[in-house]
Parts: sequence; C-alpha cells; structure tokens
Amino acid sequence: MADDCLLCRVAEADAFFHRRRVWEDDLWRLSVVLRAAADAIAERLR
Repeated sequence: MADDCLLCRVAEADAFFHRRRVWEDDLWRLSVVLRAAADAIAERLR
C-alpha cells in the first residue's frame, strides 16, 4: 500500500468522498455515496 494513494487508505477515502461502508468481506467493500447530484433515488423492483 502506498501512503500517497488515497483509495488505499479506506477510512480517509470514505470521509473524502462522503461515503458510508455498508458491507465488506475479506475481498470486497460496498460503499454508498452520501452526497451526489440527487439526494435520493430509489427504484422498486417487482
């Protein structure tokens, strides 16, 4: 991991991009962005 790589410093990247980590395992992380052009977009699947 390089110290100059923001994405390698996960907690700092989450704060910088206004993300919240909602799930993770040994290989993957799933985050949602809390700030975007649209405040909320939801879709209902039937």
